[in-house]
Amino acid sequence: MRLETRQARNEQERDTHPFYQLAGESSTWYNLPVRSVLKGIALAAAAPLVLIGVVLGLFIYTRVQTSEFRTVNPQETTGSVLLVFGARYDVKRDRPSEALQNRLDTALQRYQQGGIDTIYLSGDGRETTYNEPDAMRRYLLARGVPIAAMELDPQGLSTLESCQNARKRFTDAKLILVTNAYHMPRAVYACRAVGLDAVGLEATNHNGDRFTANFQRELLATANLYRELWFTQ
Repeated sequence: MRLETRQARNEQERDTHPFYQLAGESSTWYNLPVRSVLKGIALAAAAPLVLIGVVLGLFIYTRVQTSEFRTVNPQETTGSVLLVFGARYDVKRDRPSEALQNRLDTALQRYQQGGIDTIYLSGDGRETTYNEPDAMRRYLLARGVPIAAMELDPQGLSTLESCQNARKRFTDAKLILVTNAYHMPRAVYACRAVGLDAVGLEATNHNGDRFTANFQRELLATANLYRELWFTQ
């Protein structure tokens, strides 16, 4: 009898305790079986792993799907338009970053081999004090490329936007994309996804590539590309 009275008192104290009142009068979470609680914890812990797996899967899929459209040999590329993707430009020193310089040198080499009608320079040109396409044009102009052979796209604010802008400008032309090797799978996939007939010519002399930093960046950027293609097109 005393045991029953003590149990009833404990239940009454538990039900009137402020901690349990905060959980809600109808809440019975504290009565859930241990197995259910552990299952919920396991699912919560697995969610980030699933997300990482999806992001990594998209990254690998992009590389595999574009492998036949990427090369480091200029002689293996055919097309009438070179699309050069912009990158950071050092305004104070008035010179392109190493990554951008390698892209421009690769484009120059391919242009000098002949068959190119237009070099399409796409990048961030929204500000007068920082204009990637204009800096790219000045670099090539100083190396003998005629100004009439170059066309600027100052609205290439992302890889996908550069591809979309090129698609509007060149409806039937075959394009040769020029960018660094780490960026090329995403660039080729984006351009072909919007309907461009494009192949990639990789600029492979970028000694400043940091594998870890670029790998992490491309993982997230590739996942974001699919988000843009699936949900904003």
